[in-house]
Amino acid sequence: MFPRQDIKRNARAAISANYASIVGIIFLCGLLASALTLIVEFVYYGFNFETYMNSIMYDTVAPFSFYAGLEGAVWLSSLWALLFIAGRCFFCYKVYSGYQPEIKDIFVAFRSGMFLRILGGMFLRDLFIMLWTLLLIVPGVIKSYEYRMVPYLLVDRPDLSIMDCFKMSKYMTNGFKADIFVMDLSFLGWELLGACSCGILDILYVSPYVTIADAGIYDFLKRIRMYPPQQQYQYQQNAQYQQNAQYQQNAQYQQNAQYQQNAQYQQNAQYQQNTQYQQNAQYTQNQQYTQGTQQNYTNVENDVNMGQTSTNEDMFEE
Repeated sequence: MFPRQDIKRNARAAISANYASIVGIIFLCGLLASALTLIVEFVYYGFNFETYMNSIMYDTVAPFSFYAGLEGAVWLSSLWALLFIAGRCFFCYKVYSGYQPEIKDIFVAFRSGMFLRILGGMFLRDLFIMLWTLLLIVPGVIKSYEYRMVPYLLVDRPDLSIMDCFKMSKYMTNGFKADIFVMDLSFLGWELLGACSCGILDILYVSPYVTIADAGIYDFLKRIRMYPPQQQYQYQQNAQYQQNAQYQQNAQYQQNAQYQQNAQYQQNAQYQQNTQYQQNAQYTQNQQYTQGTQQNYTNVENDVNMGQTSTNEDMFEE
């Protein structure tokens, strides 16, 4: 059973314990994630101010190089934001687990050996979700929940490769996607209040509440679905053994079922053959009995005829 209310209760308790530090660090993380976007766009529009203003005031079409450069700047800033999204997930997970909030946790992507791992993993996650969304909206939504735990796994499980993090996230969320979706819907009222307050309530409470509760989902799934690093190989080996045992069991069952089917078929064929034989024997016996009766009747009739002839001859001689 998915403990939605317990997770939300623990998230509120974690916020109450260190309210100012949590709100301040999460707000700083959001600023850092969007800072490069603001700086890049400001600098880019500054160097291309005349082209930008002409396209607005005189309704002229800016050259392709202008838009190509702008797209490149947006992509660069988006990759930068992915690093702090993973850092925010790691920070919220530590807060939910009972650790004191530390500002260094949001910079986890800049630790030794983590930069390319987190950047590559987060980029692949967004890329896979985008490709699935291009097919249909629903598969994209499903995949977004399937890869929900990838940011946490990239940081929390450095022993796993990037693709293993995707596989582990898929395994962890299997059977819980609907529960996570319902939990997201339960925050809809808070999101509306944050929007109505022009984002003030969102900064002061809603955003920390939602992100720490999301970390609580990872904490719950980690406890029931994820093995520690030293048991990972044993888990995979056991899973392979169970799969092979299930395959052998199914093969044995199919073989036994085929054997029983063949035995039943042979039994039915033998029964039909015996029945046909008995039926033929009974028919032959009846036919022989009929022929014997007919023969006896003929013999008796001949004897009667012969006796009657003899009587007539004796009467004639007299």
